[in-house]
Amino acid sequence: MSAIEETHVSGAQFGNTVRMGVNRVVAATLQTAPGVNPLGSDSSLGAKPGLYAPVIQVTGLTNFGGGLNGTSFGNYWFTTWQMYDDAFWSAGKHSIKAGFAFERIDSDFLLAANPNGVFRFNTLADFLANRPASLQFQYGTLAPRELRQNVFGVYVDDDYRPAGNLTLNLGLRYEPASVPTEVNGNLANLRTLGSAQIYAGDPLFQNPTLANLEPRVGIAWDPFRTGKTAVRAGFGIFDVLPLTYQFNLLEASAAPFQEIGSSSSLPAGSFPTGAVSLVQLASALRTSFIEFEPKRNYVMQWSASVQREVFRNVTVMAGYAASRGVHNAMRTTDANGAIPTMTPDGLVWPCAGVVAAGACSTPGGGPRFNASYGQIDGQVWNGSSSYNALLLTARRRFARGLEAQLSFTWSHSEDTGSSVGSGGPFLNSVSGQFLFAPLRAPSDFNVGRMLVGSGTWEVPFGRTKPWGGWQVGGILNVSDGLPFTPLISGDALGQANQSLFDVPDRLDGPGCEDAVNPGNPSQYIKLNCFAFPSPSTRFGNAGRNSLIGPGVATVDASLIKNMAVGGLGQGAHLQFRAELFNLANRANFAAPLANNRLFDAKGAPVSFAGQSTTLSTSPRQLQLGVKLIW
Repeated sequence: MSAIEETHVSGAQFGNTVRMGVNRVVAATLQTAPGVNPLGSDSSLGAKPGLYAPVIQVTGLTNFGGGLNGTSFGNYWFTTWQMYDDAFWSAGKHSIKAGFAFERIDSDFLLAANPNGVFRFNTLADFLANRPASLQFQYGTLAPRELRQNVFGVYVDDDYRPAGNLTLNLGLRYEPASVPTEVNGNLANLRTLGSAQIYAGDPLFQNPTLANLEPRVGIAWDPFRTGKTAVRAGFGIFDVLPLTYQFNLLEASAAPFQEIGSSSSLPAGSFPTGAVSLVQLASALRTSFIEFEPKRNYVMQWSASVQREVFRNVTVMAGYAASRGVHNAMRTTDANGAIPTMTPDGLVWPCAGVVAAGACSTPGGGPRFNASYGQIDGQVWNGSSSYNALLLTARRRFARGLEAQLSFTWSHSEDTGSSVGSGGPFLNSVSGQFLFAPLRAPSDFNVGRMLVGSGTWEVPFGRTKPWGGWQVGGILNVSDGLPFTPLISGDALGQANQSLFDVPDRLDGPGCEDAVNPGNPSQYIKLNCFAFPSPSTRFGNAGRNSLIGPGVATVDASLIKNMAVGGLGQGAHLQFRAELFNLANRANFAAPLANNRLFDAKGAPVSFAGQSTTLSTSPRQLQLGVKLIW
């Protein structure tokens, strides 16, 4: 397929797809006919007759991970070819730098998504009554992808010194990138979320990078001409290029080049065999939606600082750093599902049954964003981000080889989504964000306050003696915890998709000013501060990343012995190291991410909800090592 050709593929053309031959059922295991592979006989897994046990997820129970070869896997081959050069020129008060860069990206990958299938059940009662909520299943032949992309860059930069105590930096960079292509034209995209047609081949989207001019400006000033004070400030624009890593997962699972079916409207009794045929329909295929005319995605960054030597050997610094992200990429694992209604109380999904005591008997049933397909991996460029930080540092050199430094950062990072590589890149991420209404909240990686103290002591005694050459060091790290989200398990809203996101209501009763119990891992979340929404098809008000996990405090120490080694040149020495991590052996509990689902889809409390059962740091560890330095 040439670069100017495009193929329009309608959902109806996928009717005659490869079917998995189901022979019989043993408990929750799919039994295939000898020689029949659910992945297809041409898949990289080969034809493996026998049992193919699906993954089973039930709210309140530990997930069953599936049978042999049931785990998702990926093989990646990534190569970049780079060519660049820089030139320098000094003329009077100007120091000019200019250069160019070219990069060729070869990104090849082969991915298998839940080869044995994934059954999900909203509640334990649904599992026991054989009422599955959804099934996702990959069948047919695994299709590799070979993405190609070019990145260009050219810049000019001038350090101008109008006075001996003042330096101005002025620069400009131009950095466009080509739109990713695939060697065999195996790219697929819905031009709109509701489109019934898949556009295969080039272009994947319109290029938003052709006007990527990035100005930079900076200043360094010694106002008193004493060499003891430095004032620095800078501003720059940096583009976030739409590179191949953003589209690997989107394209690896997209029909018509990969056959992954899903359904969230399964009849009772369809587990485990009856549901298989329902996900092997054209209207159940998984594909991708990438905004076809994205806007330029860039980040503005600026900073300012004042550094001063206040006493002899004592230097302090105070600074401010900030950034703003514009037209950030927003990613969700499944943009398809039932369409909600915006009401004065927030987003409300349709109820196909009756609402009694605030609970919908049969959630869902309304029209979907796209009835022609199943799961739709989605990416649009409607996000934003911001970062603000106060930076304080003090450093002192003492006599007799002792040096200490103390740094404090008070910051806040906020965004509508913290990554574009996948829907949920961090353990505390939610993967089912709403593309039509992204939730701006603290970033998944936001840490409000961080204090770091460090020191080293070159032991002065006997430095020239065989028993000398000792060095002692230590690092203190104290910080706030990471944010996380209280969730509702299952599909109380009736979204009817493969990436559910639902939160409870946050209550304002006594003791709920802060909805967590610091220092109490057995009940870290205050469950009395949350309630199941009424009606159950209303999205709760608890918000994304509205809770903060436990803080972290560690002390690390090191003892080093340096011994001179002759015959290897000046300064060569052998170093023996003993390092202790988490010296106090403090139990730094992590956020209760394994127990942050407070209610099931029917409003019943989930067992062990709110308990923190994992650690964010290792227990005390001793590490011994030898290093030869020359």
